[in-house]
Amino acid sequence: DENYEDKLQRLLETIEAAQNSIKEVVDGNTCTLEHKVYRVMDTIQDMDDILKLQKECEDDAAASSHQDTLKKARIGFQNLKVFINQVSNHPKVLKELYL
Repeated sequence: DENYEDKLQRLLETIEAAQNSIKEVVDGNTCTLEHKVYRVMDTIQDMDDILKLQKECEDDAAASSHQDTLKKARIGFQNLKVFINQVSNHPKVLKELYL
């Protein structure tokens, strides 16, 4: 069974991986347009699971002694939402989607 610290670490790693995936969509040249679309769609679908995991971590009895890490996760999740919004408004991505 997963302990609290492992769950919290998994949350942070999942958020970081999702952020990196979206950054690659916006800034990277290694993905095809189709792959970029799938990455964004997958990340959007994962958002509910990430939020659920974050809520589990925040509601745990051990949360009071991990407030700094939880704050980092909340900020990371907010940044992830911003990255996803940037994808839909990024000129480079829009140009690729409509060419």
